[in-house]
Amino acid sequence: MGRDAAEFVAIASNAEGPMELSPMPDYHDAEPWWIFVDKAGNERMSLPHQSALKELYTSDAWYGLLPDSSLLDPAGIVKKRLEKERVFTTVHQYFKDMMCTVVSRQEKLINNYHPNTYALYGDGALEPQRSNGTQEPPKLEFSKPEKSLQTWGKVVWQGDLPAGVGEVELKAAKWMGDDRDDQNGVLKIVVGGRTVTLTVQQQAVAPKPGEKDNGIIPGDGTVPAWSAAAQGRGLIPGLSKTKATGVQMAFVQGGYEHQMCFDHPWTRWATLYSVAKIVHSTKVAPQ
Repeated sequence: MGRDAAEFVAIASNAEGPMELSPMPDYHDAEPWWIFVDKAGNERMSLPHQSALKELYTSDAWYGLLPDSSLLDPAGIVKKRLEKERVFTTVHQYFKDMMCTVVSRQEKLINNYHPNTYALYGDGALEPQRSNGTQEPPKLEFSKPEKSLQTWGKVVWQGDLPAGVGEVELKAAKWMGDDRDDQNGVLKIVVGGRTVTLTVQQQAVAPKPGEKDNGIIPGDGTVPAWSAAAQGRGLIPGLSKTKATGVQMAFVQGGYEHQMCFDHPWTRWATLYSVAKIVHSTKVAPQ
């Protein structure tokens, strides 16, 4: 999808499929996931409140996610295509319209699955089991280390924000000159009468006990558990009471990475069980 942020935007922003991988409207039960904190880790602004589409994806505010036109169409390919197809709109507006389509499709998918769905997902590393000293520890399937199975549950930006600066002041902040965004996770804004540098959480390393939340949570190294857990709604204790329609069973597992999940015996057993259940539940009309 590209060697750096600029190439990724140029490719992904013109394809609905990759854009559909943006957080669902009900991600983490619609809790905010785009967070700004001060140096002490205290939250000053959290988004979205109601609509990621309006507040982030199509917002040209400094904190929004609407890409610059130079990144959306660096080679002028989209502009030429729109002209050829006689679509009288700007590249920026075309992107906004596409994101509206993407989020509309996401909304239709919320809690809707095939009526005979079985699901599995990774929720971090497996904890070693300890014996009481009188017997051998019980056998435990292999597990990747915890640090390789953590990922971004929220995106947290941190900076030396002046005291008293809250969401109202942050939303009204201005960019700092031409070097406002280095496209590597550093933003510069002017707020509260001073220049503030905001840096995004760079590494997927969860906070230690007692440390401030940095947005990193367990998962399979790619998908955060908050996202995968949506398919277990109504089945897994502690999740939203709104059931994911169609899901018959959800296996909450651990120890494996996203791409290599079927190297782990638990995923293979869960898949075999699920296929057997699906086959046995299929009604075949008599010949």
